[in-house]
Amino acid sequence: MTTPATMTFTEACQVLGIARGTGYALLERGEFPVPVERLGRQIKVGRAALDAYVAGLGGGHGSLHPAAPTGSAADAERMRAALAALDASVLALTAAREVLAASIEATAA
Repeated sequence: MTTPATMTFTEACQVLGIARGTGYALLERGEFPVPVERLGRQIKVGRAALDAYVAGLGGGHGSLHPAAPTGSAADAERMRAALAALDASVLALTAAREVLAASIEATAA
């Protein structure tokens, strides 16, 4: 069984170690650390983007700020991997949005 490309907003908050209310407050201020996709009342978060963000955390548990890059080749490679994971999440969320839009159009027709 494969892991889904997205997770619920509540699940993402749990991964980040923050309360759901805190997550919503960050989302409203445009400060949630990874992109989200709103599908009706649901909010979906790309798993790869969240995993890449969590992998890049430098402040320990409870910190939502990634570590500052030190300029090493390993850091550059880590950032490239995080960017690739983010791109994959954006593609997955875009595909999910297109499926939902097509379903709405088919239902309305």
